[in-house]
Amino acid sequence: LQAAQTATPPSGFGPNIIALTHALAQQCCDHDLSLLLNDNLPEQVEELRQAFRAQLCDDRIRLWSAPQSAGRAVAEAVREAALAALQPDVVLVPSPFEGFSDPAVVSVGRFAPDLPTVMLIGTPPDPHQISEVKVGASFAAARFEHLQQASLCLLDPALSAAQIAQLGLAPQQGIALSHNLTAESIQA
Repeated sequence: LQAAQTATPPSGFGPNIIALTHALAQQCCDHDLSLLLNDNLPEQVEELRQAFRAQLCDDRIRLWSAPQSAGRAVAEAVREAALAALQPDVVLVPSPFEGFSDPAVVSVGRFAPDLPTVMLIGTPPDPHQISEVKVGASFAAARFEHLQQASLCLLDPALSAAQIAQLGLAPQQGIALSHNLTAESIQA
């Protein structure tokens, strides 16, 4: 649920990810739902705990943390290890383009390659715009590499064919959502 912890998630799903997560919590009768929050983004941790307290036990809302001085690769390994420890059936990553300007960490399959991962893809950032900053070039390349490691990508139907091609997904890997992801459509 890290996407709800960042100030301005680049995917555009941030405001609706809480509604999606509530809907998943209501529908997951035979499955355990766990939320994994980034302790390096502490501002919303207690607010998110309160928001889900009625649906999830406290032990289902977990924190992970990596020393910020350790670097992105270490943080990615710690996050994937925390996810793997939950032994999930599936991991939902609602905003794969986070982390360029904040401590959000997104990676798929670098350290825990067997985690089935579904990504929600809104409008991807322009890789040329990100690449203008030297460190941004490697960041952008890593995000697009992670997309290719995802088991499935659910695509915003507003994406153009060129934007979808830019993602570099295999044909069977991307599925367009039937409508924009909004709080109203999640409840439907």
